[in-house]
Amino acid sequence: MAGEWASIKALVRAGYNKLKSKLPGNKGIDGVWIKRNERNEIIDILIVESKAAADGVGSLGKTKHIGDQMSTTWISDRLKKMAASDDPDLKYTAELIEAFIASGGKVRKKINVLDPFGRNRWNVLPPPDGGTYP
Repeated sequence: MAGEWASIKALVRAGYNKLKSKLPGNKGIDGVWIKRNERNEIIDILIVESKAAADGVGSLGKTKHIGDQMSTTWISDRLKKMAASDDPDLKYTAELIEAFIASGGKVRKKINVLDPFGRNRWNVLPPPDGGTYP
């Protein structure tokens, strides 16, 4: 949770707004962040996973059936569950991402790691399958 708070502060300062992305049981994507231009058009979407790690590097979770956390397969599964949710905010987030991709946009995947000294690092842990989704 400390890693998530550090990423929230950094992304708000950079002009991003957070959309709902957590499925029940604290499952799902730690953060979906959008940035809009002055015409209110979406210019960037980030899917963010946050970790706090004593070694300053961290690691992503692995699942039996849907691949590593932040992999294309894992993100697709989370988005399908969000779209099928009874929660209108989760549905909206999933639909917005799909519409952005359909219009030619690339969603960026970012992983931030909070080290034991309180430093928030964004590039110490590369996302599986590269830095964009899909």
